[in-house]
Amino acid sequence: GRSGGAVINAITKSGTNSYHGDLYEFLRNSVLNARNFFQTTGAKSPFKQNQWGATIGGPIKKDKLFWFGDYEGTSIRNYSTSFATVPSAAEITGDFTGDPTIYDPNTYDATTNARESFADEYGNGNKLPTGRIDSIAQAFMNLYPAANIPGKTHNNYTITYGDPYDLEQGDFRGDWDPSPKNQGFFRWSQADFTSDRGQIFPGLAQGQSGSDQTETIMGASLGETHTFSPTVVNEFRLGFNWYGTAQEIPPYGIHFPPADLTIPGIPLNAKTAGLAQFSPAGYRGLGMSGYDPTYLDTIERQVSDALNISRGKQSIAMGFEMRWSEFNIFQVANPDGLLQFTGQFTQNPVDESNPNFTGVEGDSLADALLGLPLSATYDTQVEVQNRQHVPSAFFEDDWRVRPTLTLNLGLRYDYFSPIVGKHNVQANFNYATGQLVVAAGQCPAGASYCVNGNSRGLVSVDHGNFAPRIGFAKTIHNTVISAGGGIFWSGQEIKTAGPLQLAYNLPFYYQPSFTSDGVTPIITLSGGFPPASPSQAINPGVTSLGGTPTNTGNSPNLATPSYIQYNLSIQQALPGRMSLELSYAGSKGTHLQSVLDYNQDQVPGPGDVQSRRPWPFYSSFTSMVDRGNSKYYSAQVKLEKQESHGLYFLSSFTWGKAYDDQAEICCAGPPPNSWNVPAEEGLADFNETLHWVLSYDYLLPIGSGQRFAGGVKPAVNQVIGGWHFGGIYSLGSGFPFSTSLNEDPSNTGTIGSVRADQILPDGNLPRAQRSINNWFNTNAFADPALYTFGNSGRNTLIGPDVNDLDFSLRKTFPIHESQNIEFRGEFFNALNHPSFAQPDPTLTDGAGAFGVVTSTAGANREIQVALKFNF
Repeated sequence: GRSGGAVINAITKSGTNSYHGDLYEFLRNSVLNARNFFQTTGAKSPFKQNQWGATIGGPIKKDKLFWFGDYEGTSIRNYSTSFATVPSAAEITGDFTGDPTIYDPNTYDATTNARESFADEYGNGNKLPTGRIDSIAQAFMNLYPAANIPGKTHNNYTITYGDPYDLEQGDFRGDWDPSPKNQGFFRWSQADFTSDRGQIFPGLAQGQSGSDQTETIMGASLGETHTFSPTVVNEFRLGFNWYGTAQEIPPYGIHFPPADLTIPGIPLNAKTAGLAQFSPAGYRGLGMSGYDPTYLDTIERQVSDALNISRGKQSIAMGFEMRWSEFNIFQVANPDGLLQFTGQFTQNPVDESNPNFTGVEGDSLADALLGLPLSATYDTQVEVQNRQHVPSAFFEDDWRVRPTLTLNLGLRYDYFSPIVGKHNVQANFNYATGQLVVAAGQCPAGASYCVNGNSRGLVSVDHGNFAPRIGFAKTIHNTVISAGGGIFWSGQEIKTAGPLQLAYNLPFYYQPSFTSDGVTPIITLSGGFPPASPSQAINPGVTSLGGTPTNTGNSPNLATPSYIQYNLSIQQALPGRMSLELSYAGSKGTHLQSVLDYNQDQVPGPGDVQSRRPWPFYSSFTSMVDRGNSKYYSAQVKLEKQESHGLYFLSSFTWGKAYDDQAEICCAGPPPNSWNVPAEEGLADFNETLHWVLSYDYLLPIGSGQRFAGGVKPAVNQVIGGWHFGGIYSLGSGFPFSTSLNEDPSNTGTIGSVRADQILPDGNLPRAQRSINNWFNTNAFADPALYTFGNSGRNTLIGPDVNDLDFSLRKTFPIHESQNIEFRGEFFNALNHPSFAQPDPTLTDGAGAFGVVTSTAGANREIQVALKFNF
């Protein structure tokens, strides 16, 4: 549910009239750990993790003024193993001997829809003539490292690289109790974090991986509790939180690329300069990843007040909250350019009516060496500076109707203001006029993009966000029946990264994008991009909010995302201090923010995509609309035993289904076909149908007063007595995923993840037939026919399960009446069961890669030891 999901209350310790605190150290080391599942040869990857810290608190003035502080440091030195597909030494030079036949794009015959092969044209085999190879392309290809796994053409390169992580964090709290009726506190918290994620390829090659990251978090809160009477208490709070980060910085720093690797026409910024993304389909790309680097900071300010009144059978609470949010981000998708090669220029075009059709796919590396990207783009750069305020108020009444029946009744109101830019750097698309309109403050009188006095937020928001709550609890002997339901409002996402912001529009920003039809090149590497000018933008992209082609108001209404949540539970007391709870819980999300492309061509077909778009002057739209839906329902069973005879356990099982018609707005682009959203309904990305967790703690019956060795001497008991054995065992079904392609056979200009055709009823294999080399039935999928969308559904494949056992041994050794030392030995993934990541879902990656698992989602067995001195 993202921001519509949970509320978290953090509680910090306070000082007292005596000094209390602790010192601790937690240690993990690869010497104690199991080898990574995929690291089958060589020395075990080094890994070290240290967490150390201390807390202390005490009095400043007895009974009146107290202080408390803590510090923790974390240092992790980890190493990861990754696999990638790289070209052979021959392919880097243009020699494709033994590969599928490559065809000369210059020989295309529109009459026969065919090309002549390089072998037939030049008589030198399946090779590119040296004179045809683009010099910049060759410089890029020379960056690829050599394959280091013999005998493989896919995942033929592996590397183990470091991933250092350092975190320092601490808190300070002061408490003041001037009188029995007044208590106040102040808290300051800060954390500083740095990491350096290693890169797959060395140097500038990078492999669209690896980055340095720094983060700083600061927060403070101030509170006062006033007791008017034993039945009337008021709580007042002030708070702020600041978060700042510079992330995805290449390990070699921000530098302009050398001349032989510079694509003409891409304007470079000293804050983001780097190598363009060079991405041949089926191979690991070169350069930085998309949206790198990123500079971001957020500020939250909050004031709240709650009045609590107890009157007989009723406990009433009422209050308000005001929150001011700021979100600043400097991030664009492709600051240094993105060049995608698919092999379509060197294939014999697919045409079933052509008697010369051979079905050859071409080669993305051949396209790349010829300097012929199917699509090419870069981003001009803009800083987002969002501002929003959210006032809220609530009333709640817990009414104990009778000793066995309690009702919970409440009403909350939330208002989410339109998001505005600090300097009004925003524009929205007006579907009625087919024009971009800019925010007030950027709108000179009489300008064509000013409509009826544009507002700052460019949308109209809901004012009726009332949220009723109702619940009850009924006790019948040893049984409690309870139920509840309510509406929860979420609001527009203020902190979503680009391009999901209205600042990413002309005249402030645009993304020159050029997509070819695979026949006629539009951009070449050495030719580069034409000059950039917002006034002369060629097919700029558009980010729109609220409006749709059928809702064309000048100031579109933006519905507030909402969730209806409900549950029913029956809890039964059992002998042995146990309880059993059976529950049904569900939710329904409506008007969730989703992303579509309302400028995608509506009908697949041949020819230039751009001319067939609904608004041909523009390229793809990032259309943020409030049309998403979700639903979740679950049956839950919980068996809990309170501590007795040294044993405590909690067993929870959930069977549930989560459905939606698009992933969260933060984390996914539009669907393959934005004009057929109903086809996208399916399992949510986070759906886990079955999940069982057992947690337990058992005081071993050994030592003084226990079943075994109960009469031992105190000195012996210090060694053998008082040991606790605990653990957590988790079992869960896998998460769903979809197939994908690195090309667009529909030729509709889709920016969504294109899916394969499904030619067998079910792509999932029986559990006994799944392996890391063939997780699902790859024969169930095929390339879609030209000018069609793949017919496989969204999230129809299920990934690897979760099977994890953690356990611990711990004991407290008393030293003095108020001092002790606690020892802990903790075993994570104790059975060393590999938790696999999702398999490769991309059909165009080819046999040997498609359907193959190449990494784990969690660590193999790790052992942690800890000492803690409490005083």
